[in-house]
Amino acid sequence: ITVSCYIATLWFKNTGSNFYWTFLAGIGNTLVISVINFIYVKLIFYFTNKVENHKYLATLEESQVIKIFVFSLINSNIGLCYTAFY
Repeated sequence: ITVSCYIATLWFKNTGSNFYWTFLAGIGNTLVISVINFIYVKLIFYFTNKVENHKYLATLEESQVIKIFVFSLINSNIGLCYTAFY
């Protein structure tokens, strides 16, 4: 979904459309990233509490922090990498 928003942004820029459509594609991308991060955090808490069965609270929290950090880092910056290297 993120890639499609960037493709739409590039297409609007190349066709000479006005700034409005490019701005909307950027806002859409931001909303999609925020929603996906929110859903993934909820899934992480569910799966780490129910499925992984950690013995200590510290290992549970470490697992959650690492998973949230890695996913948020990739999800938030994949658009920049796509734009830079495409």
